[in-house]
Amino acid sequence: MADNDGIISKSRRRFIESILVLATALGVGFAGYEVGLYEASKVLVKTAQCPPCTQYGLPQGYDYVIYASDGNYYVVNSKNQVMYKSSDPGDAIEYAISQLGGKGGRVLIRSGLYVCTKYPCISINNSNSSGTLIIDSEYGAVITVANNAVNGAGALLSLTGSNVVINNITIDGNSQHNNYVVDNQFNILVSNARNVWLVNVKSINGPNGFALVNSSNVAMMGVKGSGNRFRGVYVSGSNTVLLLSSYIERNGYYGIEIDGSTNAVVVNTVLLDNGNGVLINNSDALLEVLIEFVKAKGNYGINASVTNPGYELIISNSVVRGNVANAISLAVSNAMVGISNSIVHGGSETTLNVSGSNSTLVIEGSRFTDLSTAPGSYPYIIKGLNSALLSGNEFVFGNQVSQLNGLKISDVDLVMVRGNVIRGYTVGLDLSNCGTAHICDNYFMDVTTPVTYTNTGLVRARANVGWTPIVNTPSVPASGLPVVNNYPVSVMVYVYGGSVTQITIVKANRSYTAYESQAPQPLNSEYFILDPGDSITITYVQPPSWVWVPVNY
Repeated sequence: MADNDGIISKSRRRFIESILVLATALGVGFAGYEVGLYEASKVLVKTAQCPPCTQYGLPQGYDYVIYASDGNYYVVNSKNQVMYKSSDPGDAIEYAISQLGGKGGRVLIRSGLYVCTKYPCISINNSNSSGTLIIDSEYGAVITVANNAVNGAGALLSLTGSNVVINNITIDGNSQHNNYVVDNQFNILVSNARNVWLVNVKSINGPNGFALVNSSNVAMMGVKGSGNRFRGVYVSGSNTVLLLSSYIERNGYYGIEIDGSTNAVVVNTVLLDNGNGVLINNSDALLEVLIEFVKAKGNYGINASVTNPGYELIISNSVVRGNVANAISLAVSNAMVGISNSIVHGGSETTLNVSGSNSTLVIEGSRFTDLSTAPGSYPYIIKGLNSALLSGNEFVFGNQVSQLNGLKISDVDLVMVRGNVIRGYTVGLDLSNCGTAHICDNYFMDVTTPVTYTNTGLVRARANVGWTPIVNTPSVPASGLPVVNNYPVSVMVYVYGGSVTQITIVKANRSYTAYESQAPQPLNSEYFILDPGDSITITYVQPPSWVWVPVNY
């Protein structure tokens, strides 16, 4: 286990270091690794903020300003001259951007309601620009779509290209008066883009709130996705994406879906009463989130399938709780999964279910409380992995049914259960068809049967509270036949009497002659220590007697 200590923190660091690329894209630098995402975000947000604005008249520091008046939308230049007028806000915004001449610049959308008469509405393309495009909005600026204007796929606001900042705008899909029926409709779509910042942007009442497709170096900070029919945030085919300090609520399908992406980092973000919490499909991701179901009943808190070789899924400093059927459900292959410093309180069906192949699972410093409604079931299931390493966790009976079992671990090559508290279950830990299992320094509290194991190669137990393995002395075998210590603890074997010529001990596939005599001799209480998996062979003329005594609980 020592070689695996810190594996989650190392993986977390790798994710965060990849995100620091975002900080340099606008010329913002950081010294050190854990200046942290939170400090990093402050610098990034400060960079994206608008210049000083006067209380009256034209705001300072902008190339163009857009405002709404009398059902029309006006573009004003830095000299306060009206340059363009349109009945559709999308046309006005696109005109202002086109006048920047591909050199970047700043555009301000003033407070007001901007009603698009067509869908899709606004298309921003900064592909051929040599500078950064910054679109600021005054608080109270809302872009929406007219009643019954949506009739196909598209987005209210779509963005391509590189080096774009959008700040403070609200995008309202007006779902009360538009029928969103296809999955490829979006309030905000960022596609084939690089170095994009969405800061304090709200996306509400639409089909999908935010969509990032085939993009890289995208930061979403302080955003809100609320009341959308499908997803709050959708990330597909993208690399190095940060969702920080955001609020995702009441979205019908999943709060967040990450599909086929790498270095996706979701930190300090709240997901409340979505149809489901987070869905991850074959992606490399770090999650530090609060997922809660208060008024809504969810099917999944975190639901992930990770199959690409070398991919990692890290869930740390997270909370999943409330009325959810499956709190954490993970299917992995050729991957590493880590859960650390988290709280999971939920799961009417399963609280933790991890299955797969050729993968490693590490769980440390976390607390799990089931809300299972199926008596006699197992709320914690781990199956089919290369290794499962559980250290310093709590697994607590949620008392929703009369009796319930705890952890079920099967078909895992290496199992390490160390320093955990397992409380209130009928069976605390059930091992089956595993290779090697190390069970040490655990506390089994109010557990009827602490540990059971079947078809498991080697089980080692040490210093557990609440579990004392029973050791029965086996019969002395025929001369020359070995007996293996199949108990999970070391035993002291006392051998006496008989007429013995040789005693051989095998440890770790190496044979040692512990006693030898040319003439058969009776033994005077000789003793030998057998660790789990060791064997003893006695060659004799007359059988001796022996007693097996457990040691090193």
